[in-house]
Amino acid sequence: MEPTMAPYGGRHLVHGGQLVGREGTWDGDIVMLEFPDLAGAQEWYESPGYQAILPLRSEHPTSSCADEGPRIVCSLS
Repeated sequence: MEPTMAPYGGRHLVHGGQLVGREGTWDGDIVMLEFPDLAGAQEWYESPGYQAILPLRSEHPTSSCADEGPRIVCSLS
């Protein structure tokens, strides 16, 4: 269940997968999305579709997201 990123030009670069920790503790999933520009990333994040499912991510004990240029990076554990 995920709001479509297509209207904002977004795509998954990383979505879960098998992580091999090199430093620190990795006990969750990593999600990295890419958009054509920062404005598209922000529009998607603030969209009603994403805001409707935001609690699914933010209910994790440890959850963080950040903008990195046209990319949104989230860590969930």
